[in-house]
Amino acid sequence: MADTEVSRLTRRSSTIASGTGLLFCSFLLAGCVRYHARPLNPVQYQTAFLSRELQDSGLAAFVRENGASSAAWPPASLTLADANLIAAYYSPDLPVARAQLVSAKAAVITAGGRPNPELAGNAGYENVPGHPIAIHFELGLPIETAGKRHYRVLAAQEQLGAASVELQEAEWNTYRKARDAWFEDASAQESAVAYRAEAAERAKAVALLEQRLTVGEISEPVVSQARVAASEATLASAAAEGRKETAQADFAAALGVPLEAIQKIVPDPRDFTPPPTLESLPFFAVQQKGLLNRLDVRRVELEYAAAEAQLHLAIAQQYPDVQLNPIYDYQEGFHFYSFGPSIPVPAMNRNRGPIAEADARRAATQVRFEAIQDQAIGEMQHALAQYRATLSQYREANQHWLVLEQAQERRTERAVQLGNEDQLALTQARVETAVAQRARANTLQKAWLAYGALENSVQVPLTRIRIVKQSHVSTSGGKP
Repeated sequence: MADTEVSRLTRRSSTIASGTGLLFCSFLLAGCVRYHARPLNPVQYQTAFLSRELQDSGLAAFVRENGASSAAWPPASLTLADANLIAAYYSPDLPVARAQLVSAKAAVITAGGRPNPELAGNAGYENVPGHPIAIHFELGLPIETAGKRHYRVLAAQEQLGAASVELQEAEWNTYRKARDAWFEDASAQESAVAYRAEAAERAKAVALLEQRLTVGEISEPVVSQARVAASEATLASAAAEGRKETAQADFAAALGVPLEAIQKIVPDPRDFTPPPTLESLPFFAVQQKGLLNRLDVRRVELEYAAAEAQLHLAIAQQYPDVQLNPIYDYQEGFHFYSFGPSIPVPAMNRNRGPIAEADARRAATQVRFEAIQDQAIGEMQHALAQYRATLSQYREANQHWLVLEQAQERRTERAVQLGNEDQLALTQARVETAVAQRARANTLQKAWLAYGALENSVQVPLTRIRIVKQSHVSTSGGKP
């Protein structure tokens, strides 16, 4: 009879333990997140990239929403504002920065997590008449001390702020790359025209000189010198054509589209005009705000705040956490309840190493912050001086070109019509005009490069163009 009772109690205990374990496991599994596979498909991404085009309906809607310069899309020529919108739509850098921002937001959730309690239990059988079942349950309740969770969350929030600034940096870099590539493409187009005109006029001059050589009016060295100049002009023209093709490829890369998408579209020449004067730009108003406009300065500021919070956390971690341990035991028919804390004794390790590392990281961030400030101030001063110098050079080159084109060349044309000069004089005048036009194009390019450096020094557009904030990219040819 006793054995039957023991067997019944054993089965009952086993059933209770199994049911409790099953219920507990079901509770845990109900809140679990499932894995979702996202395999990479390089072929699909390549196909999507090659299918990108300016006629894409999603791109058209995007540029209209953000203020395209032309009612018809795609336009026959791209303004700088149009290029900025295309780059913002297709840019691969912006999704990367947004993904990092999402990761930083998830890190805040991780930092705010509280330690889970621990449950341990077991059941056994002992050879005691009437009470053979022994049960033991122990619950561990961890308690973080010294504000560790607060500092952990604070550090993650500061890193989230830094990730947000990194997104703004990605938006700025998207604009900067599109701007530089647009200016280079426009400059290459204009330079190619100037070099082509010079080569053509020098070839005409050589032909006219050879005619004079044939009748003995000039000597061979004069013609040889003209041939050398014509050959050099032809080579320079070929180099300018190669630069134009390279610039167009770089322009397509900056916009995030294949080269075929923009081969029939050129930069709008209305935007490649004489650079604005310093007085017409809001540079000094922006500069007066100090370094607050610089995104890299703001980012390192937030990184320093995060390093401060991590140092606080490392200091707090030298104080041990507490774990409360309520215990239940059932033996020989008696119920036992006990309760007591568990505290690690920091006798061998007082967290001195992590504290030193966190303090060193904070010091390194401070030094980096000061270095970036010094660099930013130097860039502002250098960019301002460079823009003044290149603007002055452009004005001189432009004035010289205007004098040759509007005065000397036209005067020579009238002299040829009146019979006072021959065709060779007119050709030589046009050569001088083409050389002046080439010099003007080169100084114009330098002036716009200096303008770009001026914008880079404050990291703010100095024209009506704005940085696109609500931009997106698609892997399916631009379609959301």
